[in-house]
Amino acid sequence: MVINFEQTITNKDYSRNCFVSETQINEIGKKICEINLNEKSIIKLIELCEHLNPKKLKLIEINDPDQLSGIKSTLNKMIEKISNHKKEVEEMQFENDLLTKEIRFQNQELSTQLTKNSIVERKKEEFLSMMTHEFMTPLTPIISWLDILLSGAFGEINDKQAGALEKIKKNSLKLLGLITDVLDVNKIDLNELTFNKSRINSKEITCDVIGTYEELMRKQKIKFVFSDIEDISLYSDKNRIDQILRIFITNVIDFVPDTGAEIEIKVKQEKDSVLFCIIDNGIGIKALNQQKLFNKFYQIDASVTRKHGGSGLGLSVAKGIIEGLGGEIGVTSIDCKGSKFFIKIPIDSKILSKNIDC
Repeated sequence: MVINFEQTITNKDYSRNCFVSETQINEIGKKICEINLNEKSIIKLIELCEHLNPKKLKLIEINDPDQLSGIKSTLNKMIEKISNHKKEVEEMQFENDLLTKEIRFQNQELSTQLTKNSIVERKKEEFLSMMTHEFMTPLTPIISWLDILLSGAFGEINDKQAGALEKIKKNSLKLLGLITDVLDVNKIDLNELTFNKSRINSKEITCDVIGTYEELMRKQKIKFVFSDIEDISLYSDKNRIDQILRIFITNVIDFVPDTGAEIEIKVKQEKDSVLFCIIDNGIGIKALNQQKLFNKFYQIDASVTRKHGGSGLGLSVAKGIIEGLGGEIGVTSIDCKGSKFFIKIPIDSKILSKNIDC
């Protein structure tokens, strides 16, 4: 609402006279009282009053006492309303200040607690890292001495002794693998997992894995297929890729059938990535379980009567490694019809040869 007081405005370009009658002044006063004045409108009103030039205002003579009384009443109502509004604003400001102080206090408390939690978590992870190293230190020479004993370096051993030593070695390797997984998970959580990248090729990686598991596959009567392998040059971490493939094979071995079991390794180039696949003809994985499979400590069968061992860390370690290498990891499976675990690693390379022999 624009309020024009009786005023003469003179300018070198034009001259304009605005006149307001006494009746209009009363009506304006009443309308002002009806306005729900807020802080912004009060400021506007003050600014308007400041711009009025007293020298140019024409005084209106009011001789009627009733008119004077009406104007006085109107102004008093305005003053009262402004005063009440000011009190409300002050009360709101006071409550706002109290709330702000409370929020600051709560934020400080939260920040302090988060700092404490962070310190405790860091110490816990450092302790875990130290303990896994301590567990691993004696295991490495134990396994080495077992290999020496099995080789007959200290004299011939009979089949019964060899069988016992093989069991000790098998369980020692299992324990070493578990400790390695715990250590790697801890490093992933701390963002301290290291990588040693170099120019490598898929033939070298795949042949090492085949050489490690070929004898085991033969003993367990599992058909080990590795005919569809492309030799691709890539710049990555050979040991970490080897670790992931071992994790995959260790997982699928437990789930293939007792008869007619088959595990296949495939390697091929897909656009700008190299695809490593481990395929089995085992019991498969339900779609619901596939979504959780790479979560830390996840077990499809977590009951005390479960048939298959494992800590549930291997696949989460594999995920952490492949993410550190900038690649992708996944699984496709049909229940009761086998599974395919795969990793994709980005490359800038060309196919060297195909269907190579190790």
